Amino acid sequence: MMPATQQMTSQLLDASRAGYAALAAERLLEEHPDLGTRFGPRSFNAWRENFAGRLSELSTSVLTNDPELFADQVAWAKVAFVARRAPVGDLEISLRCLGSVLERELPPDAWRDVAACIERALERLANAPEEVPSSLSASTPHGKLAARYVHALLEGDRRRATQIVVEAVDRNEVDARSAYLDVLVPAQHELGRMWHMNEISIAEEHFVTSTTLRVMALLAQRMPVGEPNTKTLVVCSVAGDTHAIGVRLVADFFEADGWRVIDLGADVPREDVVAAALAFSADLVALAATLGSHRRTASETIALVRKDSPSTKVLVGGQAFAGENDVWKQVGADACAGSPDDAIRIGRELVGLTSA
Repeated sequence: MMPATQQMTSQLLDASRAGYAALAAERLLEEHPDLGTRFGPRSFNAWRENFAGRLSELSTSVLTNDPELFADQVAWAKVAFVARRAPVGDLEISLRCLGSVLERELPPDAWRDVAACIERALERLANAPEEVPSSLSASTPHGKLAARYVHALLEGDRRRATQIVVEAVDRNEVDARSAYLDVLVPAQHELGRMWHMNEISIAEEHFVTSTTLRVMALLAQRMPVGEPNTKTLVVCSVAGDTHAIGVRLVADFFEADGWRVIDLGADVPREDVVAAALAFSADLVALAATLGSHRRTASETIALVRKDSPSTKVLVGGQAFAGENDVWKQVGADACAGSPDDAIRIGRELVGLTSA
């Protein structure tokens, strides 16, 4: 549990987010009118939206007592600024401006929690890299297959991209499980990196995701399936998280392990998660969260599951819970998994099944 002061600070940031964002945008453009000229007639709205996002990240960072969470988001933003040829100095100026507004508006105790996050973010900003290097390597058979898949997608050839992976499985060059983990996942990470680096558009990223989901549907039919184990899993990403690939992967792996799987997909409201858990008598709910700012939503969803379906176990995973600080305990989960195989092993333990 978080100290009461941190909870109150987080609640105050959330409740006053719109007002603080507007104040920060107004002050920024007053003190730096060149930013208004640079960003055009919508500059106030653009900066207000930017500050609203920063405040949401700050709120979660304060709530979880994790200044690195906010610093990570700022470091991520630096890469985006550089890729889009926006001055990194604008990012620093905006952070200092937001800090000035919050120092003036917040009670002293609340400001101390927020100040620690902003100070850490400014430190990271100075030393954070300006680009994200590719992690996709063509030096292995799986890497070569992933590179071919990415190349076909970038050419807009959905059919060929699908054939590259599925036919490799059918020829026994790679098994279906490895095609998921060692081909599709690295390829998706690479294309996500390219979007962040402004090398592909949102439209292209959506095309890639839809194609990968199509390939996964075909691979699922080629996965060996275990005997039914009588257990039911409800799986989804939390509200506000639109990432669906990881959810589908986990759903397919659990189904192959013999579970009945209720895949709700991405961006699922907490009430609907609970409704599904009750309707299908779920033994386990698996929640995915990508960004640190999604931790709050995960916590709220878990609390509602605990209230309405207390016998259901809850497993969390995703980048929001990566690292060694056991953040999953703070959101009230029963456990956290770092990979699909870990998820199955831990999920089996949570519901009393013997190992596969």
